[in-house]
Amino acid sequence: MTTPAASPVSLPAPGGAAAAFPRDDAPRRARLNQLANELDARWQARRTGGDSPLAVMARVAHAAPDVVFDAMAPHFADHRWVAAMLEEALTAMRADPFASPPLRAFQGGAMIGVVLAEAGPVTLSVMIRRWDSAPAPAPRPGLTPPDAVMFSGGHGMTGFIDPGGATITHYAATLSEAERAGIYVAAAARPCRCTGAAPARAGDVIRVDQVVQSFNLSGGTGDTVMLQLFVAGPCAVPMREHDAATGALRRLASTARAHSFRQMTLAMLRTMHRRDAAPLFAAALDEPDFALRWQVMREFVALDPAAALPHLAAMASADPHPELRRCATAAHDIVTSAIAAHAAAQRERETA
Repeated sequence: MTTPAASPVSLPAPGGAAAAFPRDDAPRRARLNQLANELDARWQARRTGGDSPLAVMARVAHAAPDVVFDAMAPHFADHRWVAAMLEEALTAMRADPFASPPLRAFQGGAMIGVVLAEAGPVTLSVMIRRWDSAPAPAPRPGLTPPDAVMFSGGHGMTGFIDPGGATITHYAATLSEAERAGIYVAAAARPCRCTGAAPARAGDVIRVDQVVQSFNLSGGTGDTVMLQLFVAGPCAVPMREHDAATGALRRLASTARAHSFRQMTLAMLRTMHRRDAAPLFAAALDEPDFALRWQVMREFVALDPAAALPHLAAMASADPHPELRRCATAAHDIVTSAIAAHAAAQRERETA
């Protein structure tokens, strides 16, 4: 893929005045915005025609995961376009420390990366797993510990640009048809199992169904550089974290990021005492994600116990998930008692 010529926008060299944030330098901030817009326009143009990797990805974005992976395989084998794309972004950042190329960066522990492109359910990223001699930092809340094996929704294809001396260890999980349908009971979860390990090699490409397949990296001596394509899809199975040594399940989480936003929205409505929003809570109780259904029910009860009570009774008797039926039954007794106690106290106040 031919790299377009550099942007005609001129920026100040690093150091000196360029080292300070241009809060009061409107012309400089305008030049920075112009450069970012020009970079974005060039990259967007590559998504709309020709045989560039971004155009290919956009054309097959809504196809089956294997179709997406097959179409992108040649661009994983010859990944010089990745270096060219990153060089365009780095050129701007070298020229001005506050240049902001239109790339979304992410970091989790020793893993860092940038999202190169997104098209529908498909996300293309370049990632680096850093290895050094410094002691590993203490695990922080929300980060995956190094001895964990993660299974989640979607399909992934990972290509190794530079293996950095790392070893790939593969894991597999077994799910019943009921678990695949969303009836996942933590107490009955089966341990995952290791299915083999081998040194990573430059050019290796791994495809995984992330619901039942996973791999970890270990023992690297230099940075491991990877290109990853992720295809999201509807998944009723929660994200699961297993212990790498024993295979035992540690904890669960929702696989859908949108569910977190929905929970926050409903929590906000509850804190605002918006009882007129009760129909929204009731509608969300039909979601296939059992964890989301329970969280919605908790918020609903906190918002308006009387309005939530019939729905809580229905969950206790008819929810497809056995753990939710048990929790809802216990909660129904508590809520019923609380409503009765409140009504009795109200009557006493009225007759006093």
